[in-house]
Amino acid sequence: KLSYGGHVASVTSGAAALGLDKTRLAQASARFLARRPALAAYWRHVAAQARTTCMVRTWMGRRRMLFWSSRPQMEHAIREAMNDPMQGGVSDLLNTTVVAIKRMLPWAVLVTTKHDAGTFAVPEARVAEAWPVLRTWVERPHPINGRECRFAGPDPPLYAAGRRGKA
Repeated sequence: KLSYGGHVASVTSGAAALGLDKTRLAQASARFLARRPALAAYWRHVAAQARTTCMVRTWMGRRRMLFWSSRPQMEHAIREAMNDPMQGGVSDLLNTTVVAIKRMLPWAVLVTTKHDAGTFAVPEARVAEAWPVLRTWVERPHPINGRECRFAGPDPPLYAAGRRGKA
């Protein structure tokens, strides 16, 4: 929860299941953030940006406008602002990846997406042609907040004649 800017003293269902009360949770959260000063500074920056500009941006630059008319609504909007750079950035990455893959492999069909993953269908005869293109594009470096990051691609799933199998 702290990775997405959650409040140090809020008790989540997972924390409650672990038997953490508010005091112990706040102490554990404070220790977590003390070991990660850059993360704590980042959350302060995002919250300040949201309060002063009424918007935040994903690491790809897409903006999200924030609206509130009361203090409780503002606190809720700030919490959403803390989540948006990460979740929105992952969504941006998935969307731009899908568009790029469709441009490179126009015969590939997007079957489904879920959170941070997409599934494409390609003719069985073209799997060997498609897989290196898919893997190279998915594993390319991405500039995220001034750093170059790479993500590992999955093993290639095959869907041939209604059967699921591995290459």
